[in-house]
Amino acid sequence: MRTYDGPRSLEKFGVKLLTGEACGLAMRGLFDLTENGKALMQEFLRVECNSEAWNRGSDDDPHVASVMLPYSVCKDLFIFAHVRAGTPNVFVGGHVHVGQWTETKYEYLDETLKHPDKTWEPQVWAVDDEYMERVNQMVERGFFYISRTYAKSSHPGTGLDNTHAMSGRTV
Repeated sequence: MRTYDGPRSLEKFGVKLLTGEACGLAMRGLFDLTENGKALMQEFLRVECNSEAWNRGSDDDPHVASVMLPYSVCKDLFIFAHVRAGTPNVFVGGHVHVGQWTETKYEYLDETLKHPDKTWEPQVWAVDDEYMERVNQMVERGFFYISRTYAKSSHPGTGLDNTHAMSGRTV
């Protein structure tokens, strides 16, 4: 199981936080990228990354580029990296304060749904199928909720991009 614990959670994917002091607004971090990190960043943002690395890195995994990345993007990059790597279950969810659920009637759906009143801060989780079974048991018992799941698209297309239905172009 992997939980997003801030920008350092991206190191496994070759995106290494160096400092936050490089941004005058303190909203972006300076990150060095290994070859894997550069490929990930280029696929995630759909841009070429041609900058020099700030630091050398190691001989087995040298740094090849640097980027200034907003901290607010890091969680999304973590999700994208895990889906790209084939992690079977990537989701946003959290713990529920037991017994504190509200039922809401949605007329247009003709349904009543339960929502947690109070939750801890939602987390991003990347887990294998075995651990996901335990999470689903916690959801069924009302101790946990899942607000969004992520998986590769089943639409025709390549990689994590989709083929546009009308033009046939892959973006």
